Amino acid sequence: MLKNEERAHHLVMVGSTGSLAFALLLWVQQSDACTAYLAGKAATADGSVMVSHSDDGGGASDPRLARIPAADYPAGSLRPIWPDLEDYPRFVGTARGPTYAPILGQSDTKPIGFIPQVAHTHAYFESNYAIANECHLMFGESTASAVFIAGIARGLPGGEALFSVNELTRVAAERTCSAREAITLMGSLAEQYGYYGADGGAGEVLMVADREEGFVFHILADPAGKSAIWVAQRVPDDHVTVVANMFTIREVAMFTILAAAPTLHQPHPAQPA
Repeated sequence: MLKNEERAHHLVMVGSTGSLAFALLLWVQQSDACTAYLAGKAATADGSVMVSHSDDGGGASDPRLARIPAADYPAGSLRPIWPDLEDYPRFVGTARGPTYAPILGQSDTKPIGFIPQVAHTHAYFESNYAIANECHLMFGESTASAVFIAGIARGLPGGEALFSVNELTRVAAERTCSAREAITLMGSLAEQYGYYGADGGAGEVLMVADREEGFVFHILADPAGKSAIWVAQRVPDDHVTVVANMFTIREVAMFTILAAAPTLHQPHPAQPA
């Protein structure tokens, strides 16, 4: 892990010589907007792929940086899916390591559902979203407006969607090592179990990168509120891209092959009327 003690009050950095993930915390105090950057390996001085995220949420946003340890699970285990909580405390309990152990009479956070667990999960760092895992998979986030706002979390009146973008990044950090694997997993989970957005149904943008390449990932709820619409586009190695609370992908090659495609997407995306 790289450390920069002189700027620790502004910037938390996690990464290696070949990859670097930034969690920009409290950089702009008077802002409720998140901005994310991604730089390809040919656009940086040392050949690193870089991702950043200014987490400028409103309210009493939880500023803690937590390390979630790797773990092994017996066959048949279930993975709890936690609600989208960003104000302090974002989580209470021991299921995500010692950072969130209850204090001062806090009650454990209750899951809103479950999915099948895998045999082994990777260690990773998180704030309100996953930041980087032990494979050097990295994330940055920015909320965006969306055409459809139908997704409602399970446990709320009329709610049928299980995943927020926060939990999608965490499950991807636990289970994958490449940006392509992470995007495919997040998209398939959101399609299968449903996606709901923050702020009454907003869409979300993620920067998703590994040591070799990076993607911009867009997601929003489908019109029925039971699935998701998503797309991802590769950032060329010699490019830098910025997302500031809006979708930026403008053209999609709808039937490219996922294994080598610069654009990834669900096989049969919902079409706006």
